[in-house]
Amino acid sequence: GTSYMTGRQVAGEIAAALPWTLLLAAVATVFSLVGAVALGLVAGTARSAAVPRAIGLCVFALGGLPGFVSALLLLFAGSVWLGWFPSGGLGRPGVEPDAAAVASAVVLPALALTLGHHFGVYVRLVETGVRRVRSAPHVLNAEARGLPPGAVRLRHVLRPGLVPFAARFGVGVAQLLAGAYAVEVVFAWPGMGRLALDAARAQDYPVLLAVVLVTGAIVVAANLVGELATARLDPRIRLLREV
Repeated sequence: GTSYMTGRQVAGEIAAALPWTLLLAAVATVFSLVGAVALGLVAGTARSAAVPRAIGLCVFALGGLPGFVSALLLLFAGSVWLGWFPSGGLGRPGVEPDAAAVASAVVLPALALTLGHHFGVYVRLVETGVRRVRSAPHVLNAEARGLPPGAVRLRHVLRPGLVPFAARFGVGVAQLLAGAYAVEVVFAWPGMGRLALDAARAQDYPVLLAVVLVTGAIVVAANLVGELATARLDPRIRLLREV
């Protein structure tokens, strides 16, 4: 259809905003994946109980902050205090942003989205999965054969330990997109969130319907990817489905 607010085709409005939201969600996904796996692996394989307690306390404190509060704190720290990143948008108005400007502008909103998107839950899931398989027979066998500790952790502990995290990560894409829309408003990011907010203010129903439709399609696709990743990480799931 046609947008009531701009008079342009809705498909063109979505095509202009969707890549920026996907970029923000992709960078936040990478941050969540790397951070949760690293912290969860350290907490799950630590010999001392102080390490997982400290990590759990930190992620608990971060998880207690609302998303917009985390965004405002990161905006103050990264832009106002340190001056390392822009405060919002994609550079100067009227100037086509280059790759460096986009990379600099996406860091703060991606971090805000990562911290506000169940990051503590992901760390706990990785930690729980790693602890569950750390004393499994195949891990003890690998250690008895004299394999390096790094290889044992990565190949025999981390892969099966990521199964709960992979299953939850696919389901959590809906919350990720909802959080991305809120973060986009705070950081003036030209994505689907700002488009939906402007359409809601103007009662632009064709644009709103298109945003809901595209968001639902992304959630379904992400759930499918999560299911495939779970089956890839745990061969027993594939065997049960074949039976």
